[in-house]
Amino acid sequence: MDLEGCNAQRVLIFVDQSYPGTLVKKLLSSQKHPNIILISNSRGSEFTWASSFTDFWAELQPDQCLVDYLFKNVAWTAPSTLGVVESTSGLLNSTIYGGPCYNNPPLTPEEVKREYMGCQNLPTAVWYQTVQQKDLLQ
Repeated sequence: MDLEGCNAQRVLIFVDQSYPGTLVKKLLSSQKHPNIILISNSRGSEFTWASSFTDFWAELQPDQCLVDYLFKNVAWTAPSTLGVVESTSGLLNSTIYGGPCYNNPPLTPEEVKREYMGCQNLPTAVWYQTVQQKDLLQ
């Protein structure tokens, strides 16, 4: 996995595909990825029938606690059996951006950005667009 040695306190990987078992096994057997949370729309060798997984996560509000959102909503929203793997226990006890759950008073957008918005990997669409442009130039 290319996240080996990543300095982020936690990295969320959302896997919206059928049969994520190989990726899960690699993560669980790795000692070099203690900060990874892998959330998939199915478990192991299951086929995924619907694509509402991405829509499910799009509904998450920035100040919601991940673990609460998952276990309060997954039974009603996600059509497949959700797979959740924490490489270190307790990583889901935060917001999507890594902030504390139920902060009172809520953090301002500036505080969130300053304290919790770390490095972000390049979105796949941007990467793919760059690759396509290079191919066209050659």
